Amino acid sequence: MFNFVRNDFFKFLYRPSLYYNTSVPIYKKIYQVLIIYFFSLILGVCISIIIHYFINIPKRTDNEIDFSFYFIFLSCLLLPLLEEIVFRLSLIYSRLNISLSVGGIAFSVVNNILKEQTAFTTENFYFIRIIASILISILIGIIFYFKVKNYETILADFHKKNFKAIFYILTSLFALLHISNFKISFHSLLVLPLLTLPQFIFGLTAGFIRIRYGFLYCLMIHIFSNAIPTVFIYFYFK
Repeated sequence: MFNFVRNDFFKFLYRPSLYYNTSVPIYKKIYQVLIIYFFSLILGVCISIIIHYFINIPKRTDNEIDFSFYFIFLSCLLLPLLEEIVFRLSLIYSRLNISLSVGGIAFSVVNNILKEQTAFTTENFYFIRIIASILISILIGIIFYFKVKNYETILADFHKKNFKAIFYILTSLFALLHISNFKISFHSLLVLPLLTLPQFIFGLTAGFIRIRYGFLYCLMIHIFSNAIPTVFIYFYFK
């Protein structure tokens, strides 16, 4: 197992490259994905325990969370799908992939703007807010798709030449996004890279899986990773 991780996963992290082997049988893909995933999961958990032993930053709590089906749907499906579209889909370049990623970013921005409005809180018209965010993000994605048509060759060439930087930038942004899991303070911002190191490791793993095996596989491990703590929290509070 370690030889596979060393010869494939670590080499990819040292020099990320665009390589998609479609000839690998599905059962072998699943086996290899699980090996990489559980290796990084164990590593991430160990690092997380060490970090929180030495750095005492309290987790953010939300007393208004409604531990209902919506909570499970949001944590186990909507958020993983949105994050994978934004941070992993465009690792393999196409005009459609980039446009979907832009639409995903637009969804996050619009949803957070509407969330600040009293009329669109969780208690009032939550699904209207989601539908409005989806429609606006689809519109922005469609506009972007047609607007960048004239620059597609330039973008494709830029993506190919700078893939390593793009891979690590997107992975870093994905990790830093999870600072929202903690109570924001000057102290927490100082140790931000350490606090989000487990998420960075997961981002590296998901990015590798997305490139080597496809988008569906990295989405599945993200859903699985979120489902474990979500189900535990759900039944604990129930």
